Amino acid sequence: MINNSSSTLRKYDLYITYSTSYRVPKLYLVGFGSGGIPLLPDQMFEDINADYKDKTATIETLPVSYNTTLVSIHPCKHSSVMRVLMKHAQGRETTESEALGVRVDHYLVIFLKFIASVTPGIEYDYTMDAL
Repeated sequence: MINNSSSTLRKYDLYITYSTSYRVPKLYLVGFGSGGIPLLPDQMFEDINADYKDKTATIETLPVSYNTTLVSIHPCKHSSVMRVLMKHAQGRETTESEALGVRVDHYLVIFLKFIASVTPGIEYDYTMDAL
């Protein structure tokens, strides 16, 4: 959820899929304004960090739904970014084989922290208490 500058609450449905091409998660964001009205592509892009617009984040149609426009966070750079984040999370140099030994739930929390840099105005719950 985010509050944009006009004080209108926006909500996002997050869809995380697995990219078999890049072997990393891929995130889709579907935005809704007040009253559950779907956001237009330009409105969703207002909530994306300018450094990522039309590079890592693009507008496309949700592949698992009919006629749903969304923001897609591309996985093409995730592998290198995730390797750096895993290194910082573990406090040391991480080899690819060591990264494979990370628990899936921890990987997804770190992945969502990366996504938070792309969507700085959206609040995420990183707690693992429910697991």
